[in-house]
Amino acid sequence: MSAPQDDPKLFLRRALAIIWASLTLSIATYALLKPNTTAKDLAFVPTFVASWLDVYYDLRTLFMAIAVSIVPSLLLRNTCFALQRRILLSITVGVLVGGEVAQIWIPTRGFGIPDILYSLAGVATAEAVAMGWQMFGSRKT
Repeated sequence: MSAPQDDPKLFLRRALAIIWASLTLSIATYALLKPNTTAKDLAFVPTFVASWLDVYYDLRTLFMAIAVSIVPSLLLRNTCFALQRRILLSITVGVLVGGEVAQIWIPTRGFGIPDILYSLAGVATAEAVAMGWQMFGSRKT
C-alpha cells in the first residue's frame, strides 16, 4: 500500500474524513449546547427520526457519537491511517465529552455521567467496526 500523500484516493479519504468530522462535530456541539433538549428543532433531522430520538432520550448521545465517528473510522480504516484515525477519534471524544461537561453551566440542561459513557461507547463502537472491517473485510474467502 502506498503512503497516503502519494495516493490521491487515500488523500481524498483522509480529506473526506476530516470534513465529515468537522461538520458533524459542529452539529453535535450545537445539539449539546442548545438550551432545550429536544431533537425536533434540528432542521436537518427528519421529523420521524427526531421523534424517535426524543422517545429514546438516553440513546441519543450514543447514536450521535456513532454518527460523528463511524464515517471517519471507516474511511481511515487502513493500517496506514491507524494513528490519524485514533487522533481524530480522540478529538471527537474530547469535543463530545467537553460538550456534555459544559452543560453544567446551561441552566436548562443537565450533566450526567451516563451521557459521557454513551459518548465513549459510540466512539468505541466506531473504532471496533473499523478494526473489524480491517481485520475481517480484507480476508478472501
